[in-house]
Amino acid sequence: RPPRASLRPRGAGGGLSSASPQTPLQQWGEEAEEGAIYSILLQRLRVEPEGEDGGSPPPGAAPNLPRCPFVHYRTRKRRVLRAATLPALVRWLPASGVEGDPAYVPSFLATYQAFASPKQVLELLLPLWPDKAILPVLELWLRDNPEDFWEPPEHPTLHRSLHFLRQFARGSPACALAEGLLQAHKKQEEAACGTEADGRTPPWSSWPHQVGQGHPVLASLPVVSLASWGSRGGSQP
Repeated sequence: RPPRASLRPRGAGGGLSSASPQTPLQQWGEEAEEGAIYSILLQRLRVEPEGEDGGSPPPGAAPNLPRCPFVHYRTRKRRVLRAATLPALVRWLPASGVEGDPAYVPSFLATYQAFASPKQVLELLLPLWPDKAILPVLELWLRDNPEDFWEPPEHPTLHRSLHFLRQFARGSPACALAEGLLQAHKKQEEAACGTEADGRTPPWSSWPHQVGQGHPVLASLPVVSLASWGSRGGSQP
């Protein structure tokens, strides 16, 4: 049986380094760019020959072509953020999915308040439009971290987000989430006013508060330290 054919990237020392199908990722070094340091990974992806899936052969091909006896691979370059300034961290939010770093956005949203405020992040994120990849970021932020937008009585970060979404992405899931969250905040404030008038304790008075933010932080919010994903590319700025 003929041996398998595969692409084998050059190692750091200049020679050829093997990459078995069981270990499809290889470290390739680091890159520095505009206030950020990235780990470079090479990923082996199997390439299926045309007609391998049982479909019709390509136009002009013989109807009874034998299957290719080799397994082909291609190499994809992936970048994983290791360290960066705050502007570079925010720029990576819409870019991370395309670059092969899908865990970055939820990790960032769970930890960024250790070094930045929601307002700071939003002011850096919205100018990245017209990159439409910021819409899934806003959607995930509004859906999974709604407490970040609790800033009574004006809720400026939520209003800024909603103004942007109504202008550029009206009808999007992120816009619907922002509108629903604003209505929920209004109802919560109305209920709080009635509760305080009755002399009862507001419902969120027993919740933990983050110092300096002045809004309730849900006790069930998952905490993912930046150090915990340092091994996969993340680190504190």
